[in-house]
Amino acid sequence: GIWRSVAMLGFVAAMVLYIVLHELVHGFCYKRMTGERLTFGISWSCAFCGVPNIYTYRRTSIIAASAPLILFTVLLVPVCSALMFVHPYLYMLGLFLFGMHLGGCGGDFYFVWILLFKYKSPEALMRDTGPEQFIYLPKSQV
Repeated sequence: GIWRSVAMLGFVAAMVLYIVLHELVHGFCYKRMTGERLTFGISWSCAFCGVPNIYTYRRTSIIAASAPLILFTVLLVPVCSALMFVHPYLYMLGLFLFGMHLGGCGGDFYFVWILLFKYKSPEALMRDTGPEQFIYLPKSQV
């Protein structure tokens, strides 16, 4: 009925809000750690936040890339758990939103993974244009 339509519209609004907040969390971390100008946008494959005019160290990139995964997992797990006791339909929508969150963090997770396990040098530099990340290693490690 009408409540399912309202819930579905609320879910679509929550998805859009989540995408915006996810990118703002990246931006907050980058801004706090670099003080540089940020870029935000949407490409054919993703929404993005970047700091294209500078190179950041590995630590900064790991923190900025992993922040939405950590923050929204901590927030959404209890919300989804609580929705289980409110209504099965809302619980299902909460789980879909959580799944979208995990899927949306896939690229961030991959980027953090390669920084943690492949490019371990603290001297490695990253250039994050938003939709693309480039990794530069010190000459001695190439």
